[in-house]
Amino acid sequence: CKNDVIYLDGTGSATIDTSNVVASFMDNCTVDTIYLSNYNYSCSDTGVNFVMIYIEDINGNIDSCQATVTVRDTLKPLVFCSNVTVYLNASGQATIDTSFVLSSFTSNCNIDSVYLSDTLFTCLDTGVNPVWVFVLDINGNIDSCMSAVTVLDTTSPIIICKDTVIYLDINGSASIDSSYVLNSFSDNCIVSNVTLSKSTFSCTDTGINSVLIIASDPSGNIDSCRSNVRVLDTILPTAICTNTTIFLDSLGLGSLLVSDLDGGSFDNCGIISTTISKSNFNCSDIGTNAVTLTVTDNSGNISTCTSTVTVIDDIAPIVTCPPAVMDTILLNDCKFVVPDYSLILNASDNCTQNDSLVYSQIPLPGTVIDFTNKLDDVSTLSVSISTTDKEMNQSNCNFDIKIGCRLNASVPQIFSPNGDGINDILYVYGRNFNKFSFIVYDRWGEIVFESNDPNSGWDGNFRGKPSLEGVYVYYFYAETDQLGDIIRKGDVTLVR
Repeated sequence: CKNDVIYLDGTGSATIDTSNVVASFMDNCTVDTIYLSNYNYSCSDTGVNFVMIYIEDINGNIDSCQATVTVRDTLKPLVFCSNVTVYLNASGQATIDTSFVLSSFTSNCNIDSVYLSDTLFTCLDTGVNPVWVFVLDINGNIDSCMSAVTVLDTTSPIIICKDTVIYLDINGSASIDSSYVLNSFSDNCIVSNVTLSKSTFSCTDTGINSVLIIASDPSGNIDSCRSNVRVLDTILPTAICTNTTIFLDSLGLGSLLVSDLDGGSFDNCGIISTTISKSNFNCSDIGTNAVTLTVTDNSGNISTCTSTVTVIDDIAPIVTCPPAVMDTILLNDCKFVVPDYSLILNASDNCTQNDSLVYSQIPLPGTVIDFTNKLDDVSTLSVSISTTDKEMNQSNCNFDIKIGCRLNASVPQIFSPNGDGINDILYVYGRNFNKFSFIVYDRWGEIVFESNDPNSGWDGNFRGKPSLEGVYVYYFYAETDQLGDIIRKGDVTLVR
């Protein structure tokens, strides 16, 4: 006998005959048959098998020997793969087994195991992954194929928004990132990008702004939500005041504009209004006045400052003066009593009442000037009257009076029976009268005063009551040794 090695075929079978195991044989006669204890082998016979070889001659004599038949399986299994697409779950994982990628396989003997190079996939594996499929038979023969496993992530991120409030800065701007508006976010893998439809804000955005937040993962899955971003401007305007001076006009009035006090107020988002607490002034405001400048911005924030407004009246009283040269006054006693000419002035002022105006006359009213040494001559007396208001503004009147001394009789043009001791009695001025008559009439021709005594004058009363202010007419007659008969007619003004 001889030993032999045989190989299973594609069906897992192998067959031998005597040639495989009989090295030689001989017999003195003729060999009738040679037969074996086993001719057929299968997958279950792999390894060493003992085979008995029997030889029998024609006379029935038998001999035998034993050979070893080693059965081997060297044929690889045949395996066929298929490509597959798998999807990551909520945990970001996907698991496969052979059923996902193994299309078919065959083997002449039994399969011991089928295994994969990779069965677990995560977010890092998204895309195409080569997976090897290995098929091992019971005899250690192995075959493999490769499957393209495409791992997809189709799970969208989950984001939850929140509303927020932001405040503009001194430049009128504010900015946000996702932390302002994103309450939470999650994804089975990772959120790779978060974008905001608006992240910078200015004064034009005050109020509520709807902002769209979009979150995406590396696979392009997205989720979105909206946040209400309330933009507030709480920065107060900067109010800048300046002091100013105004001058009252001829009516005693003055006014201000906002621009007169606003020294350049500003705000981060713009000023909607600027007002002042007082814009019109009159005589009662002369001096310093505190005026408040109020600045309001577009968001209703308010700031104030205070200006000092100095009100000045620099307008002098308006005075209508007498003529530059008054009519000649003839004196019969050569002594002239200076009247109070302020009583005939027509004066007014923008801020001072007429009865509060102060007059100053040179020469003073009541001054007696003696022209005796200028008999039968005409002299000039210069009179100056200043009119002063409460603010010490002053107007001046200057005029001349022509005075002649003829030892004649004269009657003043004005008298003022107001009890001040100056020019209270209307006399006929003169001397050396032999015969004397002085009569005063009112405008209706009624006699209000009559006297034949040069030392008796009219006190401005009629029937025990003060006569009205106005113009009265007088008549005077006198006889003198020097000038003969004197007759005077004229008018006199009564003022109080």
